[in-house]
Amino acid sequence: MMMNEASLLLLFDENRPCWSARLVELAGEDPGGLKVLEDMGLLLRAGKEGYVLSESGKERFRELAKE
Repeated sequence: MMMNEASLLLLFDENRPCWSARLVELAGEDPGGLKVLEDMGLLLRAGKEGYVLSESGKERFRELAKE
């Protein structure tokens, strides 16, 4: 993928299931990747600024976590 899909998706764990663009930026990742992952169906909007994993995103998270 063009951005680092893995590092961005792996931010979404059970202790931190919701991320905003600002928090992603503070974590050192590209917040523009959130929209890309949303367009791919891996993230869903949560409120005005947040994102959470979709069912597809959760499945991809598990795949990435195993690697």
